[in-house]
Amino acid sequence: MLLDASGSVIALSAAFENLVGLAADALIGKPFARVCAPPSGSAAVEKMVREAIAGRTSSGQIPVRRHDTTRDLLLTVDFRVMHVGRSRGVMITVQDWSRAGADTPRLGDMTYAVSLRRFGVLRWVNLADNDSACSELVGKHCFEALFERESPCEGCPLRLPHNVRLASVVAGPPSSGRRPYLTVASKIDSATAVLSATAIDRTLLQKTFRIETERRAREAGLTDRERQVFELVLQGQSTAEIGATLRIATSTAKFHQSNALRKLDVESRADLYQRLL
Repeated sequence: MLLDASGSVIALSAAFENLVGLAADALIGKPFARVCAPPSGSAAVEKMVREAIAGRTSSGQIPVRRHDTTRDLLLTVDFRVMHVGRSRGVMITVQDWSRAGADTPRLGDMTYAVSLRRFGVLRWVNLADNDSACSELVGKHCFEALFERESPCEGCPLRLPHNVRLASVVAGPPSSGRRPYLTVASKIDSATAVLSATAIDRTLLQKTFRIETERRAREAGLTDRERQVFELVLQGQSTAEIGATLRIATSTAKFHQSNALRKLDVESRADLYQRLL
């Protein structure tokens, strides 16, 4: 999510819409603290946002309301100051979340085998950071034990047509506190499938974002210098800072930025952040 200098929402991802249970139209242009924080915590969230925009804090925990349930969530976030036009804003990246006031267990990366005849029943489980829970999960449905769902996950690779191996993204409900997982399923015989699930965390997202931005730069035909400017824009640097980093005049940095945005078919930095989000 991207906030402007006043703390109002100007861009957000679909994942954040799902997290808070509100569509983009209900958030864009509105003060983040007022529409997202619970009434009892709005003042504290507003203060934290001001601190983040001023560059005085780079991470923290923010309580937010789930508008389609009675549960509040506690988000663990990173803040990064961004330049939107001539003003400063801040990019909020959610690293983790849990139910406010609850200790939601983290299951980490995992490998597990399920029955295909008794769909999703766990035969064995290997959890990277919780060995003690493995035996307790055997015999339960994977979607219940691992993702707190009452029915199979929408993205379950075993529900998609394939013969041997397929990757997909699965997750519990946003209020469960479970991270989404990149899950790869392999059928080893007619009765059993083995799945490996890797949490989609900050490291994986950074790698994915890097690959996506490189693809967009290549398809847009950016020159080497335009690509350098593009990468620094994504880091939130102003044109003056880009000029200093690359040891070129600010006017030259503006020229390359303008060309890069035109080739990427966006009108402004805010538009670029919205597209990439």
